[in-house]
Amino acid sequence: MNRSLNIKLLSGCLVCLIFQLISFGVLAQDVKKFDISGRLNTNYNGQIYLKYHIIPDSPLSYQTTVVNGNFYFKVDLVESVAAVLSLPSPSTSEYMYLDTAAMIVNANIDSFMTDGTSISSLKIVSIQGSEGQRIYTALMARWKSIFESRLSEKVRSDYLFGTLDSLVKLYPDHNILTQALFF
Repeated sequence: MNRSLNIKLLSGCLVCLIFQLISFGVLAQDVKKFDISGRLNTNYNGQIYLKYHIIPDSPLSYQTTVVNGNFYFKVDLVESVAAVLSLPSPSTSEYMYLDTAAMIVNANIDSFMTDGTSISSLKIVSIQGSEGQRIYTALMARWKSIFESRLSEKVRSDYLFGTLDSLVKLYPDHNILTQALFF
């Protein structure tokens, strides 16, 4: 085998080991309950869903009924985590970051037609109480501007890693950056 392939295999094994250790650490931590309340821009009455993982291959899924545009979840969390908020199918969903704090979500529901089918479109407008969401929003805005630039791939890559590096220095204890590096 050549040296480059050995380095790639070793790097892959190291990444797997790190994520195993992280998942073992998560199992040892206390799971706590946190409140997420929300408001939709419409008097929608129906189901809304929230799904995420606190350990690999163990999804947590919640559903609640929206009444007059208001909804509420009480969720189990160990640390900040990426989640998906969605409506019954057929619909679009939105990614968000849950934090270990009470949160307030404001969202809009619109609809559009595709192949004669009406699709509900859920769009998060704001989230209060989530530092992870604030970091994620800033990171995505920066990444979008870099990707839309006409810079060479090498320069864009350097800017992306520079952005991550600066965020790691600003938020060294926040796990959103570990997740961003992984993806």
